[in-house]
Amino acid sequence: MWQYSAPRPSDRVANPQDLGYPHIAFQVEGIDAEVARLTALGMVFVGPAQNFGDISAVYGRDPFGNVIEVYEIRDPNRPQL
Repeated sequence: MWQYSAPRPSDRVANPQDLGYPHIAFQVEGIDAEVARLTALGMVFVGPAQNFGDISAVYGRDPFGNVIEVYEIRDPNRPQL
């Protein structure tokens, strides 16, 4: 990840339920390690990844305030999202 130092961003913040471009999602392997890696790069997550059976997911915000979802599908037979 990278972050602009100038110009200063506006205070507008998107939420996942907003119309338009509310968030982007990335499928990963090893979600806990990926959340730790992204946290070290400046992302702020709402908490640990939540387990939903064969899927885990968590929302976070990058240094610009963009909402990013990280999810892992652990069942290889499950259709990909």
